This record gives sequence, structure tokens and C-alpha cells, in this order.
Amino acid sequence: MKTFEDYMKSFLEGEVLLKEGLVSEHIYIREYACRHCDKFPPLEDVPEDLSEQWFFAIRKVFDAFEDLREFVGRPIFISSGYRCKEYQKILTARGYKTAEVSPHNFGVALDIIVGDERDNQVAVSFLELYHSDLRIGFQLYNHKFIHIDTAYLLPIKKLQELKILPTLVRGVSLQKYWTEGKRW
Repeated sequence: MKTFEDYMKSFLEGEVLLKEGLVSEHIYIREYACRHCDKFPPLEDVPEDLSEQWFFAIRKVFDAFEDLREFVGRPIFISSGYRCKEYQKILTARGYKTAEVSPHNFGVALDIIVGDERDNQVAVSFLELYHSDLRIGFQLYNHKFIHIDTAYLLPIKKLQELKILPTLVRGVSLQKYWTEGKRW
């Protein structure tokens, strides 16, 4: 089974990026890896066809970040990337607004801060225009940060069959939560 690092190495310039401490042109490993355990999404825990789809969803969120970074022309702070399930529980216990089943747990989400509220609003407008398929959270977080994810690209039904994802969250189908272009 391929690991996240294996996929990165097979990705164009991926091996060079990893050696330089990056997972994307402007995303450092320390920004993306789980802050609790320093690990990456466990792509090796699923069959290879699923891990390929999973990695594609990760790359797509990285690409959206890179496009936004180019648009703003300066560094963007990443407050959260991949989160292991244990770290998700820790954040919930600390009182953070976390989802019961989060795209962060699969490494397909980034929480970013571009600048002040106005800068963040401009960034959201850019993302809505050029990456309208992304799921974008901004209003719920009082405009302090932007959540972007590509959870809708994950092979949800197959991950549910493998018991990696639940079928229902609060009595609602996960597919209803993780829909393309959702805003909150």
C-alpha cells in the first residue's frame, strides 16, 4: 500500500518538495502534518484505488491554496491541515467548533488566515470565483479564518464500506454534509 509520502514522491517535484520540508510550493510539512502526532493522512490503510482518489482530493485543496497564495502575493497562515482523530477529540474538548467527522481527519482541508476580515473576505470571493467547487467555511467562524476542503471528492461510500467513515452524522447522510460547493 502507498503512503502519503509515496504519493508525494510520484507527484511532479514531490520528492524535491519533501526534501525541502514542503508538501506544496508554499505549504510546509509542519503546517500540514497533524500538530498532535506529526503524521500524514493514513493513505496506506485503504486499497490503492481509494488512496489514489484520496490523494487527488488532497492535491486539489493544495492547488486551490497555491492559486490563492499567488493571487494575494504574500504568505498565508495555515492554522490547521491534517488532524488525527485523537487531535480532533482534543480540540473538541478544548471548546473549538469542530465537526464530529471532519475533512481535516482525511487531510483534505485547510484552515487559513489571509489577513484581517476584509482580506479574508477578498480571499473567499477569489475562491468562490476560481474554485467554486470547494467547500468553504467563513461565516460560521466570524470571518476570522477560512476553512477550505475537498471532502466531496473522497470515495465516501467505499470509505463507509470499510468502516473508515460513518454512514450517518447526527442522523443525516454524510453525503448531505459533504457536498460540492457548500458554504457556511
